[in-house]
Amino acid sequence: MFCKKCGTLYNPKEGPCPKCSTADIKYEPKEMSEEEAAHLRKKSWIQLLIGIPAFIGFIYLTIYLMDLIKS
Repeated sequence: MFCKKCGTLYNPKEGPCPKCSTADIKYEPKEMSEEEAAHLRKKSWIQLLIGIPAFIGFIYLTIYLMDLIKS
């Protein structure tokens, strides 16, 4: 389960969130302006558009290097 206060993944069968129960975390969601939200949205899309092709390229490079080592 995902803790809505601190963002930690935990098993609810084992009890409450271990991070929140051990520390006094007072999470207050910050209100974002429309400009900040748009900036973060744009930043996230740029990271996805660069990161996914880079990861695929890394996989192809790894396979290519493995083929070079085999032969």
